[in-house]
Amino acid sequence: MLAVTLSCGPGSQDSEAARARFDSALAAHDVAGALSAIDALSAALPDAPVSDLELAQRLGRAGEMTRALWLLEEASRRHPESTEIRLALAETAIIVGAPEQSLAVLDGLPPAAAAGLVPVLLRYRALLALGRLDDALDTLERAESRHAGIELATARLALLASEKQYARALEYVRRVAARDGQSGPERAWLARTATQCAAWPPSPSAAPRSVAQPRTPSPHRYRRRRPADRGGRED
Repeated sequence: MLAVTLSCGPGSQDSEAARARFDSALAAHDVAGALSAIDALSAALPDAPVSDLELAQRLGRAGEMTRALWLLEEASRRHPESTEIRLALAETAIIVGAPEQSLAVLDGLPPAAAAGLVPVLLRYRALLALGRLDDALDTLERAESRHAGIELATARLALLASEKQYARALEYVRRVAARDGQSGPERAWLARTATQCAAWPPSPSAAPRSVAQPRTPSPHRYRRRRPADRGGRED
């Protein structure tokens, strides 16, 4: 998970032991041992958004992204007020090949939260995964007036270059260069892209690609149990 910064949940003797077991198992490429440690960690942590975020992160590190998605789906129902859970769910949905689900999650965010930089970049990634190039570009363009910095400019230029839409990319770089009151990061960004842009040949626009893949159901579902019956994965 890239867009959402996660931290470890509350500490206890049992949870710290489970974390150590997980790290050791992962270092030894022992996925079964890592999942067993996640089960133990789930039983040791309280029912709180930060706990679910940590469990999802560790499932992702173990290569179990579909289980992480299911965990976050359940967590979003238990903690509908948690923007962090929803953003992690939206990003995980993109990773497992369900960008439509990601867009649905992002559409459900409160307006103030949806206008943040992380949701904007997640929406861009979901639209790109669906092959909706123009909509992805529109998302970045609408957000540029609200967000300073070079994250959106970098994403926009990378998208145009990857689609070999060099003429549009060059036009966009020229527009950024013509802006008044450029910040230090913007000037540095323009300097870094100058050589790259000079090497681009003019070419017709490429057709948008579609990279979305259908999600394959798994017979195993990871979910958190309530304190009375916690035990880890549910087959």
